[in-house]
Amino acid sequence: MGNQSYDRPDFAKKGVLPNSLPRDVARHIVWKAGVPYVPIYCANCGCDGGWIPEDAARREAGAGFAFYLCVPCSKKWGHLADTMLMPDEVFWERVKQTQLEAYGRELTADEVLEALKNPNHPLTKLAKDRYT
Repeated sequence: MGNQSYDRPDFAKKGVLPNSLPRDVARHIVWKAGVPYVPIYCANCGCDGGWIPEDAARREAGAGFAFYLCVPCSKKWGHLADTMLMPDEVFWERVKQTQLEAYGRELTADEVLEALKNPNHPLTKLAKDRYT
């Protein structure tokens, strides 16, 4: 079955949702701090949606799938059934609050990378939850 997620319907395989990744993922990879990232775009309007780790893009449905709606399109079209809705602002606020609770300050990029190496670190758990 590959890397298919069993906790939600396989929208990519059914062709229900459009793919927010570029058509040629390999040509769009950018390396940041030793990690390959791929851009994503709003599935509705096509605006820039930031970057996701390449392995997360490849993990979804085992065939390179990611779905993203920007905040304006999400507000316009509403919540999609059987999907999780977490705007970027909410996710990054959770990341900030987790850092403040654990360290009393926001971490540097190097400190975040080091924390993400530990599978039991709260930031690692938060990052994994974002893609499941």
